[in-house]
Amino acid sequence: MIFEFVFSSRVGANQASIEKFRIFLECCAVQHGLRFAHQSNAVRHKILHSFFIDCDGAQEIVEFAEYVSHRLVLSIDFCFVELKLASETSTKPKTIKRWRKSSKKHALFLDAMLTQEILDKNSAQFCEVFGWVRDISYFGENIASANDLKNTLHKLASQLCDSQSIVLENPRGIWKLSNVEKKSDVMFWDLSNVETFLRVQQAQAQILASYEKPSMRLCPKEIFISTLLKDECSCELSARLADDILLLALGQFCLEADMGYVFVEKHDSSHKDLTINLSYKYHKNYAPAPPQEIVLGGDGVIIDTRIDCASILDIIHAHFDDIDDGEKLVQAPLIQSSSSHQGVLNQAKLIIYLSKTHATRFWIKDGENYKDILNIDFENNPKLILNFIRSHYKDAATLLENFSKDFGEILMGSDLLSELSQRSHNLIDIFSSAAFVLGYMETFHIDNEIILNHAKKFVRDKGPRIDFKLHRDAQGYLELEVAKILQSAMSFRLAGLDEATLSYGFIDSMAEFLGNFARDMAVNFGIQTALVCGDMLTEKIFLDKILHYFPKNIELILPRAGFVDYQENLKK
Repeated sequence: MIFEFVFSSRVGANQASIEKFRIFLECCAVQHGLRFAHQSNAVRHKILHSFFIDCDGAQEIVEFAEYVSHRLVLSIDFCFVELKLASETSTKPKTIKRWRKSSKKHALFLDAMLTQEILDKNSAQFCEVFGWVRDISYFGENIASANDLKNTLHKLASQLCDSQSIVLENPRGIWKLSNVEKKSDVMFWDLSNVETFLRVQQAQAQILASYEKPSMRLCPKEIFISTLLKDECSCELSARLADDILLLALGQFCLEADMGYVFVEKHDSSHKDLTINLSYKYHKNYAPAPPQEIVLGGDGVIIDTRIDCASILDIIHAHFDDIDDGEKLVQAPLIQSSSSHQGVLNQAKLIIYLSKTHATRFWIKDGENYKDILNIDFENNPKLILNFIRSHYKDAATLLENFSKDFGEILMGSDLLSELSQRSHNLIDIFSSAAFVLGYMETFHIDNEIILNHAKKFVRDKGPRIDFKLHRDAQGYLELEVAKILQSAMSFRLAGLDEATLSYGFIDSMAEFLGNFARDMAVNFGIQTALVCGDMLTEKIFLDKILHYFPKNIELILPRAGFVDYQENLKK
């Protein structure tokens, strides 16, 4: 009987890590004396890996599957999909290149059970890291035995407990660890401490502990804000777990001393004044997965924050297979809904690009052409926005009179602003003018983080509905009514909403607006596929809301690794 284990990996995932998992499966098959083979197939935005096992019966495959399941660690790059009887088609000789019963490769792969043994102080394998780490030295003195390593790690943990920093050098660079010098990067020694100090969901905690050991931006619990955050302006830190076996071993001694985390700072090799306490290298093929920062959406969606492209067209090329090199960008006004467009646009794709730094784009990609379906161009000077509200809305006089009674200093501050227009093409810049008008900043400047940071303090799931609405300009084209958005927010401020609740309402309402906009595109133009990208998706609070409000009848494509946003000065 031939059984097929099906795994999947994301396009753009680390191939070295995936190869380690595959070799690990080969070694497991060799240990059980089973014939094996494998193949991979690209399927849209993921790759399916099939690992075939030839065995005598179901009991044999059950034993093999249990053996693998106890040792295979959770991965974000390589995920188990299913186990099934292989079909005749998938096992044809042309499909499977080669059946084998032995492997020349050795998996330098720390499986779950082996890791547990090495980190268990009651195990004979405790601190036996030398199969994976080499050239360990303490102040230049070679460490060659587990006993010597135990003593060294105990000394280093004692230094940290005594508020002394230590410096480690490994193939990833030079790292300064401290128990007292606050930094934005924090390494926790185990999951229980992550859950103790941070507001973290169970799924996030599991991903932090995965084989890749990614980092995530997380908020401390309120009681630990002053303990963990560098300054009052911060609301998040970059949290991760120790990501190689030697650091994990050091963590056992730190945990024994009731130290749950350390602040981490990376230094470059030019810092000659740093005294290296501990240095080590990795054995060939063992090096842990490259460090990465990710965002985990509520639906299990993973967004890699890495940026590897230099234009928005690079992003589109990475996600759509049908783009020609000769594509053209057409800056056209909003397409009017009519039956004559339906045939042309049935296969069209909607592109929504939301960046905190670059111009917002609402495009329809139709063949080789792009059309602006909604042009973002608005006044962002709070003084001019308030003047517009005063002169264009019937109920503005009452609103502004009441607002001046409670928040007169805000209106006086707006009167001192320049009369110069500050046009913006970035939808997220609304957060800046809103932060000033609502009194969250004293002097107006572009700072899109203020509203976001306040929103992250909100602990519930529903905010006030702020009016994100479209209206037609003098030429009959749709545009976003920014003044109405701020007028709506001012009303809620007068009603006594705190900054966290009102700021969350901004994020919630903007995401709902985008979902409704996509729904209109589906109804009016037959849109069936949409790409949403831009670094706003690296904000979990926003990503979760997009996933919640986006129409389920539209295929939503989210950024693959490296293509969440672009850097114009990136060298390719």
